Amino acid sequence: MMTNDVYGRTFKKLRVSLTHECNYGCLYCADGLSKKNSGNQSFVSVNYIQNQTIIPVAELLQLIANLHNELALETIRLTGGEPMLHPELLSIVTGIKKLNVRKIAMTTNGHMLYSKVEKLRDAGLSSVNISLDALDEETFEKMSRNPGLDNVLRSIDAAIACGLEVKLNTVILKGVNNHQILPLLDFAMSKNILIRFLELMPMGPLHHSYKELFFSEEQMQNTISERYEILAMPKENHATAHYWKIQGQQAFGIIANDSTPFCKDCDRLRLDSYGNIYGCLSSLKAIELKAHTKSYMLAEALAEALTHKQVHSFTGNARTMQSIGG
Repeated sequence: MMTNDVYGRTFKKLRVSLTHECNYGCLYCADGLSKKNSGNQSFVSVNYIQNQTIIPVAELLQLIANLHNELALETIRLTGGEPMLHPELLSIVTGIKKLNVRKIAMTTNGHMLYSKVEKLRDAGLSSVNISLDALDEETFEKMSRNPGLDNVLRSIDAAIACGLEVKLNTVILKGVNNHQILPLLDFAMSKNILIRFLELMPMGPLHHSYKELFFSEEQMQNTISERYEILAMPKENHATAHYWKIQGQQAFGIIANDSTPFCKDCDRLRLDSYGNIYGCLSSLKAIELKAHTKSYMLAEALAEALTHKQVHSFTGNARTMQSIGG
């Protein structure tokens, strides 16, 4: 059964948040609270849902299968927190592969990716987005609150070497890392991979104050135009990013929630680690699913999730990105 809203939107991409834990505490993502976990700093989102527990892997895979059967999903993307921290990540990828979904992707901070990247590829992972907010160690640590730059660079090389599609994600904060735009662009071009620069979104602790650190799409374009002649490409349907060419080659994208909203044809659905779905990152209303949910009830839940979507532009909320997968 196809589920559409009055604007013709449906769900074709599923983002699965496997855990709310992360070994980074990025300024735009985490709430800043931390605990010590086996000697390693672990940033743990406080935006969990009371009286719910993380569902077992078998139930998670059944929920994903039910959603795929209902929606004929094109892409399933694993997120977190940090998905590499999930102890059964390989089993999850293997289980999803059996569903014959066209694309299995993952978004990661890259800190641990190099250690399992070949096993993940062999299990069925085809694409990875790696967060990289700076190339100099001081700015990297300021952004991530973890001195892990060498690990991330190692993971980028390992992912490229084993044949995964690799993209870089960079959130730009005014006065913090906007001076890294050109070095990061040059780095991505040298690796022959795409980089997307992201405008800061009104989420989590920055929900009401994000404009103080906001660096716009126009400012990013102007920065890059100081060195390169850039040519805009047509925006693809359902895409979050606009892309530009440099010297005839697709070189970079900008995900500009404020400057160029992309809600009007959004086709993303979110599933959290407790078994709840959300039709939009802005929505705080959890729609709880069970592995044994009947098909007609699932269709009703998806129809409700579609009502969560923003009509024109994203408004955000005080929940951290870390708890729902960004």
